[in-house]
Amino acid sequence: MVSRLITQTLVWIAAMAAVLFVSAGTVNWPASWVFLAEMGGFGVAIGLWLARRDPALLAERLSTGFQAAQKTWDKVFMATVFVLGTSWLVLMALDAVRFGWSRMPIWAQAIGAILIAVCMYVSCLTFRSNSFAAPVVKIASERGHRVADSGPYAHVRHPMYAGACCSSSARPCCSAPGMASPRCRY
Repeated sequence: MVSRLITQTLVWIAAMAAVLFVSAGTVNWPASWVFLAEMGGFGVAIGLWLARRDPALLAERLSTGFQAAQKTWDKVFMATVFVLGTSWLVLMALDAVRFGWSRMPIWAQAIGAILIAVCMYVSCLTFRSNSFAAPVVKIASERGHRVADSGPYAHVRHPMYAGACCSSSARPCCSAPGMASPRCRY
C-alpha cells in the first residue's frame, strides 16, 4: 500500500507540475516548486501516518474519485471540483508568471504556505476522527460506518471541505509572482 501511496502522490504532483509549468511557460518558478514540495511532502507524510493508524481509510483515500456505486450528483460534483481545481492552477500560473497581473509580497506568500500546512493538519484531525472520510459520498456499511461527531466534526459538519476552501484560497499566495524569476512573457 505504501508503494501505491508514493506512486499516486508522484503522479498527482507531476500532473500539477505539468499544469502549472505549461501554463506559466517556464519551469523557472521557485514559488511553484516550493508549493509542489509542500503538497507532495504533506501528502506522503499523511499517507504514511494513515498506513500505520488506519490502513482501511488509506485504501479508501487511494481509490478513484469516480466509482460505480457513486451517486450521479456526486460524480458531477467531483468532476466540477476537478475542472475548477485545474483551472485554478492555470489561473495562478498565468497571473504569477506569464502575465504578472498581481503582486504578492513575500510575507503573504509565507502566510499562504502556513495556511496550506494548517489545512493539511485539519485533514489529519479529520482522518483521526472519521475513519470513513472517503473521497466519494457513500455509506461504508461493510466497515461499520457511523456518524462522526468528535474532533473537527464537533465544530464543522464538513471539515475537509472547509480545509479545502482555506487551502484553495492560500494557493495563489504560495505561487505568487514575487518569487517568479525571470518574468516569462510570450
